[in-house]
Amino acid sequence: MKMTRKPLHAAILLASLSPLAAHAVVAPIAADSHVAATNAGAASAINVKPTSKGLLKFNLSALPDGVIGTDIAKATLVFYVKTVTTPGHIQASKITDAWNENAAVSPAPTTDAPLTPSTHINRNNSYFAVDVTGLVMDWVDDAPASNKGLALGPVDTADLTLDSKEAIQTSHPAYIDIVLKGPAGAKGDTGLQGPKGDPGVQGQTGLPGTNGAQGAPGSKGDTGAKGDQGVPGPQGAMPVGHAAGDMQYWDGSAWINIAKGTNKSTLTICNGVPNWSSFCPLAIGDTGPAGGKVFYLSDSTGLHGLEAAPVDQSTGIQWGCSGRIVGATGTAVGTGKANTMAINSQCGAGTAAYIAASYSLNGFTDWYLPSKDELNRMYLSIGQGAAAPLTNVGGFASAWYWSSSEIINLSAWIQYFGDGSQYNYPSKYDTLRVRAVRAF
Repeated sequence: MKMTRKPLHAAILLASLSPLAAHAVVAPIAADSHVAATNAGAASAINVKPTSKGLLKFNLSALPDGVIGTDIAKATLVFYVKTVTTPGHIQASKITDAWNENAAVSPAPTTDAPLTPSTHINRNNSYFAVDVTGLVMDWVDDAPASNKGLALGPVDTADLTLDSKEAIQTSHPAYIDIVLKGPAGAKGDTGLQGPKGDPGVQGQTGLPGTNGAQGAPGSKGDTGAKGDQGVPGPQGAMPVGHAAGDMQYWDGSAWINIAKGTNKSTLTICNGVPNWSSFCPLAIGDTGPAGGKVFYLSDSTGLHGLEAAPVDQSTGIQWGCSGRIVGATGTAVGTGKANTMAINSQCGAGTAAYIAASYSLNGFTDWYLPSKDELNRMYLSIGQGAAAPLTNVGGFASAWYWSSSEIINLSAWIQYFGDGSQYNYPSKYDTLRVRAVRAF
C-alpha cells in the first residue's frame, strides 16, 4: 500500500534527542494489507476474521541511535476498528516471512507464537490496543532485517475490519506507541527533618497473626492404668467367592457374590448393581444400543432383542421385484434380516428392503426390513389399542407398513398401524411406508 497521509502521531517523533532521553516514540505504519488471493494492498479496510489475517509493518527509524531492547519500557499497538461483524478477541504474531503489500498475499506468511490477546472487541469506530513489547524488543535487538511486521488474527470467531493507511476518509492508520526508559537522575540532598507531628488516632485492631511454628514435643508422660476389657462384639461375616475372580458388593443390607466375568468382559453398573456386560439390561420402550427404541426382548436378561429406528425411512416406496419370487418367505421373529438379504441380492436399489438396509444411526449400519411377525411385535409395543403407549417407539403414522415376508411373486405381507390389521395380498408395486429394525 502506498502511504498517502502521515498519521498525526508521526509529528511527535523524538528522533533528534539523545539516546534514552526521549520517553515516548511513535512508530508509524509502513505497509498494511490482509491475506487474500488478490492484491488487497490498496484497500481502505484490513480484514481480520477466521479466514483472513491482517498484515502490518511499522517504521522504527524514529528510535534514537543506540537503543537496545532493554531500553524499551512498553510498546503498544494501537488500531482503529471500523466495523465489527462478530465481536471477539484478536492477537498479534511476529511474521517471519517477507511479504509485499503491492501483491496478493496467499497463503499467509509464517509467524511465531501469538502474543497476549486483545480485550473484547465489540464496538464500531473505536480504538483498541494490544501489548507488543516483546515483539518490538526482538526487532530492535535482532537488527532491522528481522522486522517483517506482525499478523493480526482472531482468537475466536471475531470478524472485523481495521482502517488502513489508505482510509483517507477517516485517516486512522495503526501505529505502535513505544515508551522508553529514561536515565536515572542524580540523588538529591537530604532535606531537613520536620517537626514532630501530633499523635494520630489509634488504629483498628489488626487481624490475628498466623500461628507460630510448632513447639518441640514434651517429654513422655507416665503410662496410665490399664482399662477394663470391653465386651466382645458379634462375629463379623464376609461371604466367600466360589471361584477365582469372584467379587462381593454391598446391596445396602448384605454382601452379594458376583461370579467372575468372561475373558476381557466389561463390568457395568446398572441401577447400582455390578453386571458383567457391555451395557445394562433393557426394557420395552428403552433406548437401544444404536439409539432406536426397544420393542422386543428375546430372553429374560434384557440384553438381547430388537430395536426400531426412531423415524420412518420412507413414506412411500415399492416392495420391488414384482412378478418374481425371491425366496424371502420367513415370517417369524428373527427372519427379517435373512429376508432382507434375499431381496437385496435380486432386486437392487429402489426397494423397501434396500432403503431399510441402507439406514445408518450412530455408526450402526446393520438395519433391515422387519418380517411379518417382527412388524406385528412393533405394533403391539407402540400401542394404538395395545398396553404400551405410542411414544415407546415413536413417529408411526396410521398407515400401511411393508414387511420383508414375501407371499407370492406379486405380493408381500403388510400391516396397518391404525388398528394392527395385517393384509396378505397387496401388490409389490404399491408404495407404502418403511420402518427399519436391528437385532442386539
